[in-house]
Amino acid sequence: MIAVLLRNHAPAHLVRRLLLILMAASMFGHHTQHFFGEVLTAMFLAVGLLMLVVGPSLLGMPLLIMGVVNAAATAPALFLALLDRARPPYRLVKAGWPIVICVMGLMLEFYLRRGNPFHSGYEGDFGRPSILPYSGRPGFSYPLAFGLLSLLFSFGKGVALFAPGLWLLFKRTAMPAPAVLRTWQRHSIWIVVGLLLVYAKWWAWPGGWFWGPRFLLYASIPASVALAIHLSDEDATPAAKALTLAVLGWSIWVGINGAVYGQLDMAICNVEANIEPLCWYSPEFSALFRPFIVPKTLSAAEWTTFAYSATAGVVLAAPFALDLLRVARARVPALVRQWLMAP
Repeated sequence: MIAVLLRNHAPAHLVRRLLLILMAASMFGHHTQHFFGEVLTAMFLAVGLLMLVVGPSLLGMPLLIMGVVNAAATAPALFLALLDRARPPYRLVKAGWPIVICVMGLMLEFYLRRGNPFHSGYEGDFGRPSILPYSGRPGFSYPLAFGLLSLLFSFGKGVALFAPGLWLLFKRTAMPAPAVLRTWQRHSIWIVVGLLLVYAKWWAWPGGWFWGPRFLLYASIPASVALAIHLSDEDATPAAKALTLAVLGWSIWVGINGAVYGQLDMAICNVEANIEPLCWYSPEFSALFRPFIVPKTLSAAEWTTFAYSATAGVVLAAPFALDLLRVARARVPALVRQWLMAP
């Protein structure tokens, strides 16, 4: 659906790169093995926002509303994205009325499932007390600053490691990107900001026994868009291309790690509450680094998945890699001669 919507609004090669990154070099590789609610919500929000940008917007809004009803915590995130899109006058009204419908849908679901429109099912829910000072508390009791730091930069749950394409948001491209992609990307960033602000306060911000930042799957959308745009930036400097290739390489590893290795030899973190934070903060117990410590014999299916993502990485990297090789061949001999002739 994303390819169809972008067909007349972005170059075909850029769209192909985007889809390949989403499939082979993002957190979706792991999440689609389980297909929890985060996958459905992420797809509804991504496609719905894109429909608002390129049309048909009448179909986009129902998708956005269904995505939020599927995961109530995404309501503030959608409000921020719609507020970013709304234009004066009455911006708050334009961004707020879909949220009102979302809340009504959630209350209807609560009533049908539990007989009370105000009973979400999470009342009184709390985690296991551990050595961490804010553990064992219910609701949105976690300190916001600590939650944000953990969701952004922790080794086991940090979105900065699991969606490395986000780093490219801070880097401009030499060539202008299609306006549709930029707009979709900007709305998507507000979705991620909203998710971070909500889940950082929740006691269950780590997402339970799950690979990576479970609730931040949507971050793969703006991260993949950024990476696809930079991989299509043919006028970038050699240094910029090298940086993009480094981000691509790590993104490919995220895809391989999630699809092939998962929570490799990390069950110890699910046994005792005081040990569980090891899988959140310690690099030795991070899913991304664990395969380098504990080798795993891959099955034929796992080797196939590994080879698929690796091949996708080679295909995506090839144009920039060849450019860098040509630059090296032209500059290295001159640098060597200069060094040898120096007094």
